[in-house]
Amino acid sequence: MSCENICNLGFGNDINPSSVKLSFTGNDGDLRITWNTVDISQTPSILFATEYFTPNGDEIFIGVEGTSDTYSINKGWSGYVNTGVLRGLESYTTYYYAVGDKNQDIWSPTYNFTTGVLVYQRSVNPHSIVCYGDMGDAGGNEETIQNIMQNIDNYSMVLHIGDIAYADSSKKGHQSTWDSFLNQINPISSHVPYMVCPGNHDTFAKGVVYKQTFNMPGKHNSYSYNINGIHYVSFSTEDDHLEGSHQYKWIEKDLKHFRAENPDGWLVVWAHRPLYCSSSKKWCSHDENRLYYAKIYDHLFRKYNVDIFVSAHTHSYERTLPVYNQEVHGTYDNPKATVHFIIGTAGNRSGNVKGWEKVPVWSDGPRIEKNGFGVINFANETHLQWQFIENSKNQVKDEVWVTKGYFNK
Repeated sequence: MSCENICNLGFGNDINPSSVKLSFTGNDGDLRITWNTVDISQTPSILFATEYFTPNGDEIFIGVEGTSDTYSINKGWSGYVNTGVLRGLESYTTYYYAVGDKNQDIWSPTYNFTTGVLVYQRSVNPHSIVCYGDMGDAGGNEETIQNIMQNIDNYSMVLHIGDIAYADSSKKGHQSTWDSFLNQINPISSHVPYMVCPGNHDTFAKGVVYKQTFNMPGKHNSYSYNINGIHYVSFSTEDDHLEGSHQYKWIEKDLKHFRAENPDGWLVVWAHRPLYCSSSKKWCSHDENRLYYAKIYDHLFRKYNVDIFVSAHTHSYERTLPVYNQEVHGTYDNPKATVHFIIGTAGNRSGNVKGWEKVPVWSDGPRIEKNGFGVINFANETHLQWQFIENSKNQVKDEVWVTKGYFNK
């Protein structure tokens, strides 16, 4: 009898890995892998190699030790979150890996991922990323996942821009909903880095479950990283983010440092709540908080030449022309302000918002109430293409090319 059978039958210890997730750490050449188990794993480990292997048979792999921790909540949540970091990875390399417990010889299937450029460089390695928010574990989410999986090898990363699983039916959350979502995205999250930021439906249990599950870079809910020549900054609109806050100061420090070192590089910022939107959702139509939020981040984004801001929250799709202070500045061919994409259409169970305000001068292209996801295709140092892919036919319903702009020249 194998160790797996002995361990599971003899001791009732369920340490079979589930919900495997890749993520960037913010450190060049590193990649984090996180997974869940029902019971504690005494020797959580990651095996990896540059060729396919079988965990129980081959000896071509390298082993990395991980850690195993419970959710830091008093009651209501069970299970363990395991995590470890692969360091010193090579660019443009396919790695195979499995996660599990070394001593009990219990492992996941062998997965794989392919690296891009893991250290910052001024030149852009052409690549594509997926963006969406407001998904959940039911509704239209399965179609979104299936459509992404059809082209998963074309994507370098997923940005899930808040409202992860909609597991907030109580103050401490609903674990079966959370776990259901994590298992549904496993085909994606085990194959490409799955980067997240918190939305208003992710703050249950004081945000502990969100933070421990995904293990994003840094101690707080704002972080940055580089991939394929692009600098990404993510922050939390659900924590204090207004002018003078610790998070605001961190964001400005990061933007300032990047722009001082890289005046010509692409800079992408993403967070859950949009600065600009025109759906009938209260946040867009008549929320004073949004207007103040837009005012202070407008200034920050213009000061540091933030090229793209991606958000969600509205349960609809919309894009803007380059916009600053509610006015259009330049064109897609010559942007003089940030271009905004709002992509809250991943298929949450409550459905999409119906209805729109009068079209503002800065809103451009179709405003869409159907499920789908966004794709950014980075062509080079001067051009990127944005696409909205509607789920019903898995076809592009909106697209636009954006040229690298210089706001203060």
